[in-house]
Amino acid sequence: MSKLCFWAAEKLGLGILAKLTGLLHDFGKGTVDFLSFLRGAGDKHPNHAGLGALYVHRHWWMPAKTVKERQTAQLIALCIYGHHAGLPDCLNDSGNSPYLNGLEEQSDDYYMEAMGNFYSEIASAEELDELFTGACGELEKFGLDKYSFDWGMLARLLLSVLIDSDRWDSACFDYDANPFETFQNDQPDWKKLLLELETFLGSFPKKGKLAEIRWNISEWCRDAGELKPGIYTLSVPTGGGKTYSSLRFALAQAKKYGQRRIFYFIPMNTILDQNSKDIRDALSDYPSILEHHSNVVLEDEEEEKKYRRLTERWDSDIILTSLVQFLDSLFQNGNSKARRMYRLVDSVLIFDEIQALPKRCRELFEKAIQFLVRYCNCTVLLCTATQPELNLEAKELVPDVDALYRKLKRVTYIPQLEVRRYQEAAIDIVEFIRDKKSVLTIVNTKDAAWNVFKGILEQLEILNYGLVEIKQGLSDEALEEYARDCGENKVLCVHLSTLMCPEHRTEIVRWVKAWLEAEKLVCCVSTALIEAGINVSFPIVIRSLAGIPSVVQAAGRCNRNCEADRGYIYLWNLAEERLGRLPDIQKGKEISMSLFSSIGDIDEIGTPQMIKKYFEKEEVYTQKVEKYPYKEWNSDLVTMFSTNRECRNVAEDLQDNPLPNLSKRLSQSFRTAGSAFRVIDQKTKSVIVPYGKGKELIEKLAGRHPLSEEIKYLKKAQRYSVDLFEQIFERLGREGALISLGDTGAVVLKEEYYNAWAGVSITPREMVDLIM
Repeated sequence: MSKLCFWAAEKLGLGILAKLTGLLHDFGKGTVDFLSFLRGAGDKHPNHAGLGALYVHRHWWMPAKTVKERQTAQLIALCIYGHHAGLPDCLNDSGNSPYLNGLEEQSDDYYMEAMGNFYSEIASAEELDELFTGACGELEKFGLDKYSFDWGMLARLLLSVLIDSDRWDSACFDYDANPFETFQNDQPDWKKLLLELETFLGSFPKKGKLAEIRWNISEWCRDAGELKPGIYTLSVPTGGGKTYSSLRFALAQAKKYGQRRIFYFIPMNTILDQNSKDIRDALSDYPSILEHHSNVVLEDEEEEKKYRRLTERWDSDIILTSLVQFLDSLFQNGNSKARRMYRLVDSVLIFDEIQALPKRCRELFEKAIQFLVRYCNCTVLLCTATQPELNLEAKELVPDVDALYRKLKRVTYIPQLEVRRYQEAAIDIVEFIRDKKSVLTIVNTKDAAWNVFKGILEQLEILNYGLVEIKQGLSDEALEEYARDCGENKVLCVHLSTLMCPEHRTEIVRWVKAWLEAEKLVCCVSTALIEAGINVSFPIVIRSLAGIPSVVQAAGRCNRNCEADRGYIYLWNLAEERLGRLPDIQKGKEISMSLFSSIGDIDEIGTPQMIKKYFEKEEVYTQKVEKYPYKEWNSDLVTMFSTNRECRNVAEDLQDNPLPNLSKRLSQSFRTAGSAFRVIDQKTKSVIVPYGKGKELIEKLAGRHPLSEEIKYLKKAQRYSVDLFEQIFERLGREGALISLGDTGAVVLKEEYYNAWAGVSITPREMVDLIM
């Protein structure tokens, strides 16, 4: 196992450090009691992780050692101590050290027994000392500076190497496989994949304004792939072809510098589905592309096992996953998350729609990116039409961003900021339908989406418009024919929100695309879930006022492919939208209102200058939350993952001060901070809904079936599930709307509480409490 650790960390220049950590991690298993436990004779699991850490602390943490030697010793000890439960708290809010206290609690008898057996069976003290000297040398060459955050990142990275090597070794033992045969895969043939992509792109039209612009962007990205690894931005208006251009950059970069993997991190599964399909098409279904998100369902049990192994280890050449997974792998407590971190090393990391980065995660993200680029041979590309002001030294790939935005201007913004009630908005929207114009309305809350949609239905009925009935299960060909045959006085009127299961939303978007393609009337009212990355193009988009980045992203759903000279974006102020529980959106709306009130030229909206002004005004608000506040300790996660000054201050006042036995760079509260970390603070509960094939799944889950089948059914059920806030979940439970499916842990919504128009059906009063 120590050899696996060596191989995993060798390219970082930390092979000996990782090898020594791997060698000592099971030091504590060398006791009679542990052997009895393994044979089933013991009734308890003797602690072995603490004994290995204790050995490191006693042998290499002592006053006679140098500061660098003590730092190396604590780094190794922390990883060994945490290889089952995660890195421990070096300090807590009372000033004590759970890590040091845990070492003191180890049995001296077990320790002496394990040490004697280790020396005689595994390695002598002299051999270990020699490895430790080598590890210290590697760490010095690695060049970590004084920043505690980077030392914490390295501890997590070393832990990642240890966990993955340990679990992979165990899995191979169970399957009687050689762990070394597949541990180091061959380097991908990036040159061949780049040629594949360029052949694919060569079939695209080159003539026409939009085609020429997209090709220029692609060429800039291809040329930039020759630049040295670092941090780059790609600021391209919506519809500029970022997916293929960023892939071209990534392949060229990986080819030039021999990087091992390419990652795409995407904030929303709806975009992830779409981008993964585009990338697979462009690379002729290259087999080593991994999609790691909840929408992936595999029929075959062996394929499911393979997928689980790949996602546990991120063991593929090109990986598409969520921004949540990226941040969890770096910060969230739990070794299954930490296990993936070291796969980020020596990779090209593409972040799509980076403006969606939660504000409270901003500084953690910035510091992590700097660590990965500086120490781990990573290249980072931040893609968006609305580039946020991050504290990163990044080079823009577009030669003249302002000129590009002028060339790609396809819409006119029309601020109509007088206050509108929902019913007034519905009447005004129907006027566009009467003018034979399809219209998309994007609002900030579920309550607004539903009430505006209901008002539109009422108005269409008054005006004798027919409503298109959505029929489930139509093939693409049948759907296209149905759209073509639709009468002139019929409207596809739809509502989208996260009260609908993913399968329901996907089907509605499919119908919307077919109706738009057939140039038939469409009226869609949606929350912001449709705002970024979804390839639909309406002549008119109405955006309930929010931050300018949201406004610009919404504009990307308008005249996307230059179907007309101009599309029109109406900005409305809905009086009844309640944004009290949405402080980011509320603040964004206030900033936008202040900017619009002083604007000289309406065409400034959507320009890079206006986006920059917006983020400058937002900065004061962002700075209050960007360190991820942790009120329980009157601290924040950035501090707890780095200097941990509040806890250090308390420790200094203790009579039994633990600080002399801790490195100054390693006093973090890893476990508490990791337990508190959440990318999105979702206090929700999931219910399976009886939509489409969801009904069949519910019946199967309720019946008798093998465990393997149950796992498959539950996986499929994610496409037919809705996350509800706890108070709504509890209310539905009291009303008898929910059914628990025995031992599965699954909860099912009764059929009468779900409908094709609204999704989960709740009274308007309750809808007010369902703000996104």
